[in-house]
Amino acid sequence: MTRAPATPSPAPADPAGRARDPLRRMIALAWPRGTRFALGVLLGAAATGSGVALLAVAAWLLAKAAEHPPSRR
Repeated sequence: MTRAPATPSPAPADPAGRARDPLRRMIALAWPRGTRFALGVLLGAAATGSGVALLAVAAWLLAKAAEHPPSRR
């Protein structure tokens, strides 16, 4: 019965001898479309920021509404 090596083997290297880091591979694949990729990242960040701002405004409105006495009719 054979045992697995005690240390993990290094990541496979590409023909140039460099390690194949997944982040570097993703950036290399996105490089030809760099401007569209950057625009997508920018728009995603703007959408996230808008969502956070909307939540903050909603929380502020609820807090302000809780400070006022209820209206009686």
